[in-house]
Amino acid sequence: MYRKEIGQLPLYSFENLSAFQGLKHYVSTRKGGFSNEGTFGSLNLSYNSGDDRETVTANRKKLTHALGIPLSRLIVPRQMHTDTIALVNEEVLQTYVPNHSLEATDGLLTNLPGICLSVFSADCVPVLFYDPVKRVVAAVHAGWRGTVQLIAQKMIGQMQLHFGCQASDIRVGIGPSICQGVYQVGPEVIEEVRNALGTWEGLVNRVDQEGKGYLNLWEANRLQLLQAGVLPEHIEVAEICTFTQYQTFFSARKLGIRSGRFAAGVMLVNE
Repeated sequence: MYRKEIGQLPLYSFENLSAFQGLKHYVSTRKGGFSNEGTFGSLNLSYNSGDDRETVTANRKKLTHALGIPLSRLIVPRQMHTDTIALVNEEVLQTYVPNHSLEATDGLLTNLPGICLSVFSADCVPVLFYDPVKRVVAAVHAGWRGTVQLIAQKMIGQMQLHFGCQASDIRVGIGPSICQGVYQVGPEVIEEVRNALGTWEGLVNRVDQEGKGYLNLWEANRLQLLQAGVLPEHIEVAEICTFTQYQTFFSARKLGIRSGRFAAGVMLVNE
């Protein structure tokens, strides 16, 4: 993953997705926006975190201007830590209202150009998908709940179902999120990881006497993608920890739940 600036707005990109023409993608930071309050400063993109709505809209407009699209083409679900995935087609676009449509949805996919599918994060794992053969893009928000519900793996299934994608063709970027070194979870989460993925070995370490341990969300999502048939060389992990790099990315565990959200998104463009 590498950093670039577009119109004085710092954005990150995946190396593997950047290799393709006809595709735009991004991961935003907390820099370059208009939000003034400390935990929202300064590029908060979420309406649901307590920030001023007009300021968030200005932040979104700055992002979409940098991406070269109108604000209406930024499509974001109302995330609720589910495994619900929505197909964004022309019918959805005609009725889409920001912050009201796509309720309780944590994954989006489309084959329509000019539609920037985006998810918000502040420690959870943003995952971007691209099939260069079928020309399909997707985005997933995966906290621990979405991870144990296998939402990333289920996205591969949805891409296959709707568009006939082959898992071996799909490229995936696993974005900035909380790292194992600081992400302690309880025994009930560890048990759900084991039930979902068949093991917690290699995914959880430093388990204490109370059964608490440190979960590797990056590897848990990578493993389920491998189990779905994605090739290991087609998965890029950012390896950027939002908790330890909270001055660059928002982190709910570090800053509190009433803090900003950055975004990750992907969009087909006409070649």
